[in-house]
Amino acid sequence: MTTYESIISLAQARHQPARIADRLGLSRETVYNYISRARREGHHIPHFGQRQTEPRVGRVVVSTKVLRRLQSEAGTRGITAGELATRLLEHVIQDDLVDAILDDEVSNG
Repeated sequence: MTTYESIISLAQARHQPARIADRLGLSRETVYNYISRARREGHHIPHFGQRQTEPRVGRVVVSTKVLRRLQSEAGTRGITAGELATRLLEHVIQDDLVDAILDDEVSNG
């Protein structure tokens, strides 16, 4: 197996470029260059540094008063305020509760 093929194989197995360089006795720059070349040639190599978990899509800003209430309610459930806020919003949307919660005379139809 050539050095190039070894780099492709290790990168496809999600080894970080720095680890590949150390393992093969190469500079990081060489490993990155080979990985870039492999991608250009159509090899599927994951982009390093990307989260493997579901990415965050956005951020919601709330008042200090709402945050304190979220923290209090979250604490009784043993989760963070962010986790509670996410769960609440997901349930409101999934269960189609927006109109039931908001009294703003707007409806989806």
